[in-house]
Amino acid sequence: MKKKILIILVGIGIVFGLGYPLVNANSSEYTSWIERLSTPIAKSTSAKIKGWVMSNAEDKSIKLYIDNQEQKNIEREIRPDVISAHGKKYGGEDINPKPGFVMTFDSTKLTVGSHEVKLEVIDNKTGNIIGEEKNKFTVEDYQYTSWIERLSTPIAKSTNAKIKGWVMSNAEDKSIKLYIDNQEQKNIEREIRPDVISAHGKKYGGEDINPKPGFVMTFDSTKLTVGSHEVKLEVIDNKTGNIIGEEKNKFTVEDYQYTSWIERLSTPIAKSTNAKIKGWVMSNAEDKSIKLYIDNQEQKNIEREIRPDVISAHGKKYGGEDINPKPGFVMTFDSTKLTVGSHEVKLEIIDNKTGNIIGTEKNTFTVEKHKYQGWIQDLSKTVEKSEKAKIKGWMMTTAKYKDIKIYIDDREQTNITAISRPDVIDQILGYGGIEANPKPGYEVTFDSTKLTVGVHKIKIQIIDTLTGEVIGNQTGEFKVGNYDYKMWLETPNSQKVVKTSLNVRGWFMSLAKDKKVVMYVDNKEIQVGTEARPDVVDQVLGYGGIKTNPTPGFKAAYDTSHLKDGSHHLKIDVVDNQTGDIIKSTTTKFTVKKYDGMLYFENFSNSLYTKEINVRGWEMSELDGSYIETYIDNVKIPHTNTKEARPDVIAAYGSKYGYEDVNPMPGFNIKMSLGIVGQGVHTFRVKLYTKLNEEIYTYTKKIMVYKDLSLGIDVSQFNGNINWTKVKRDSIDFAMIRLGYRGYGTGGLVTDKNFEMNVKNAHNAGVKVGVYFFSQAVNAAEGKQEADYTVDMIQSKGLTAYTKLPIVIDTEKSTSPTGNGRADHISKAQRTAAIKAFADRIKQRGYVPMIYASASWLNDDLDMRQLENVKVWLAHWTYSIDKRSNYPGIYEMWQYSNSGSISGINGAVDRNVSFIIY
Repeated sequence: MKKKILIILVGIGIVFGLGYPLVNANSSEYTSWIERLSTPIAKSTSAKIKGWVMSNAEDKSIKLYIDNQEQKNIEREIRPDVISAHGKKYGGEDINPKPGFVMTFDSTKLTVGSHEVKLEVIDNKTGNIIGEEKNKFTVEDYQYTSWIERLSTPIAKSTNAKIKGWVMSNAEDKSIKLYIDNQEQKNIEREIRPDVISAHGKKYGGEDINPKPGFVMTFDSTKLTVGSHEVKLEVIDNKTGNIIGEEKNKFTVEDYQYTSWIERLSTPIAKSTNAKIKGWVMSNAEDKSIKLYIDNQEQKNIEREIRPDVISAHGKKYGGEDINPKPGFVMTFDSTKLTVGSHEVKLEIIDNKTGNIIGTEKNTFTVEKHKYQGWIQDLSKTVEKSEKAKIKGWMMTTAKYKDIKIYIDDREQTNITAISRPDVIDQILGYGGIEANPKPGYEVTFDSTKLTVGVHKIKIQIIDTLTGEVIGNQTGEFKVGNYDYKMWLETPNSQKVVKTSLNVRGWFMSLAKDKKVVMYVDNKEIQVGTEARPDVVDQVLGYGGIKTNPTPGFKAAYDTSHLKDGSHHLKIDVVDNQTGDIIKSTTTKFTVKKYDGMLYFENFSNSLYTKEINVRGWEMSELDGSYIETYIDNVKIPHTNTKEARPDVIAAYGSKYGYEDVNPMPGFNIKMSLGIVGQGVHTFRVKLYTKLNEEIYTYTKKIMVYKDLSLGIDVSQFNGNINWTKVKRDSIDFAMIRLGYRGYGTGGLVTDKNFEMNVKNAHNAGVKVGVYFFSQAVNAAEGKQEADYTVDMIQSKGLTAYTKLPIVIDTEKSTSPTGNGRADHISKAQRTAAIKAFADRIKQRGYVPMIYASASWLNDDLDMRQLENVKVWLAHWTYSIDKRSNYPGIYEMWQYSNSGSISGINGAVDRNVSFIIY
């Protein structure tokens, strides 16, 4: 059964071709391509579509359709490129002599939008279609580009205003229309524009269909309102009447342009029947006039002037001399009719054609009644108390009829004398001379004894006696002094120290007849006594003698037991009983110290600090329970104080301040953080107080605080045995310790005798450690050897954890007495190579390298360009941390002195700062 079914299926497969490929009935194959459809086809009577067909059919033809309409204007082309690509498969040139085709058609007859092109390949023997290809293309309307020029600035009012531009389009028969505010314009001229043809001709058909792409539209802008307007360009297809394209732009019409200036208003205008104000106007309006107003009152007396200076400066912009023959103006008016004070002048520029105001300008001027000038003399001196005190001066004015009034503290004075002043008449011109000012000087006499001591005001007024108006005021100030006097305070002086009583004694001599002495202690009045002082009256002459000074002596005894220890003020005033004025006031200070005491610092020689202050010393007080407070710039700073017994201090000072019962533990160790203290110079104070909170002793010292550096020293075996605990207390943060050196003669490597001890003891005291090696290397090999020697020594002694700062190579002249050390005279290149080898090797072994050298050595004996990545320790002794080195290079550490003094080290020691906090 299965076998029969299989035979039947095979038979069916043969009949229907199952399992065989489908081919055309004539077995012809083909390939084709419709080209030039990647961009829209513009409107044209000669539009083209190109392509090609290759087929192994020997007798064939093609048909082309647009929107299923067969096209006739088809030419065939030889296409070697197509033959080369497809000839082998489709029969080559023999049966495809002209595979290309070009179809020309009139795209102006097609609607704008999408269309279909279809290619049919025909077997001419059978009439069958071998193959078919379709593609889409787009027809666009005529292309164009356009530009409306000359709209970047406002268009001034003109009967001949112009707007220019250009249009390029591939439409062969076209025209343009221009509109302003939708009103079509007629006065349009076309222009040849080679620049536009050059830029856009290739795309839009060139000069053949765009012979005059430019246009100039002339119109009357005087008929347009001032402000914004719209210009519109339309490009018209003359065949269809359709608008190919449109462009719009905005432009502004401004009124006639102008500039103007009102001159001669910088100074007040004096009263005159012939006052003048001058100025000028420039405008491109051809028919114009001006009006001038003072305080909105139109003025009539105006003359126009030729102004070549104005024409030269502004003529080019505003039409020149032709339309501005007399730009200047002079307005004459009667200023005597104006009130004294400020007034406004206004200029209007009028368009005579329309009556409109082209522009306005305003300014203000001042009218003064009469000119005047004056001077009040002798006000720099103090007027002494006198019944006939005098002040002099002078006043010049153009007013012929005038009077003078003088006021002191707003009280009119009557005792005024007019004085001739030829010197003033000769020097002060322009005020009418001697005719208007026969006696310009004046002198006022007044009783200054009735005035209080201090500053008083004087006012001089010049009055126009015809009108009663004040022509002018002049004011000033003068000082009234006290009676002449002499005073002497015999006790106390400013150094006076008292325990429970203050005694005051002195004397005062003065011409004031009625006076008293008033005393104050800390602003509290105390009782004062007086006494006769024949010795003073006989010796101090010229102050009225015993008649006005019967009891010139003064004295007081004041109980100070209730005052706190410290500084206090004593003030003594001598008062004029008639006016209440203080004739003389003097102050002094005295010190109350009921209990005595003393502070002493044992390790406070250094004045440079970064993080904290550590001070050791002792304090003694007459009263038990004394305590210490610390201050920086008068601000209390917290501290810790570790007390200790000091038998040596008790033995030395117990008899003066009290023994162990009063001062059981006089020693102190103060530690104070500088965390809240800013960088710079500060005043450090330590104050000793009694248990009654009274200050008995103060220690003051100027210190320098640096927040961005740390302080250090460098030492070797030559500094001897060092007390590193004391060094740390002296605010030393780090130490550079010599590890060893190379001999300047033999070249042998030697370890510093105190190296290991110094490193350990410094570290244990809290001082950070770096090491240096004095080099005499003459080449790179020896530089590397010195580096290995240094690192091996640190590691072999177990000092790696102790050494936190860089490892330094010290390069300088040797100490050879002959100056012939083995590395003293090597070349700059040799020395640089040796130092670089040392630094590279130190870095390879996990440490930070550094170079120690002087500024001259770094500049002259090393090539620092090869060592720019190595840190520098500069040796330049300015002996002050505030006087920085002038070395121009970068350095991280600085040795600024070789003569420092540090607690715990005998003799001078090198001082350093680090600008990096390790």
